[in-house]
Amino acid sequence: AGVDVTVLACHPFGFAREQDKVATHVSNCQPVTFRGVTDDAGRAKICFLPAEVNKIQVAETERFHGSETMLAKVDVKSLDAGATVMSISLTPKALASITVYVFAMPKTLPSAEETDGIIDWAAEERAALPNATVEVTMLKDSNAPVMLKGDGGTFMAEDGGLPEGCVSLVVKCPGYEEEERPVMLLIGSNDFYIPLREARQ
Repeated sequence: AGVDVTVLACHPFGFAREQDKVATHVSNCQPVTFRGVTDDAGRAKICFLPAEVNKIQVAETERFHGSETMLAKVDVKSLDAGATVMSISLTPKALASITVYVFAMPKTLPSAEETDGIIDWAAEERAALPNATVEVTMLKDSNAPVMLKGDGGTFMAEDGGLPEGCVSLVVKCPGYEEEERPVMLLIGSNDFYIPLREARQ
């Protein structure tokens, strides 16, 4: 959702009624621009005046490369035939997959003497918190936060992952203290184990 889509209708410029000039060939065009934005279903509905040659441009996003697709006038349906539907496949950029494990902080912490004080939560038994929520915010821009999809205390990003970069994880769960943690996402797998402390009564 929210991706800019532009239709460039390449209409020839010049007028045949100007007797002292030769009408410009369609290959030399002055595009007329029509714009739209995709909805939650990834669809953009645009009304435009078709030319012999039309270009559909999808803007580059953090997840996908931009694209340009040609649409000839002969392939555009007439008004009484309904809308002309085009499916455009975008090439994804390399993404960082993210998995966040949310669980209750145990009353007694596991021993970490052999790991320089760092607890290997992946190797420990964990009481998962399936009612938690995990929100990811990119720190380099003002994009809207992304809610990770949860399954039994394990949270993952939909659509294959998130762009590489520094993000802020905000983890919430009823009955537990909120946890906010800045982390760096790198291309490939990124696993984070976040224990939550019980809220004080």
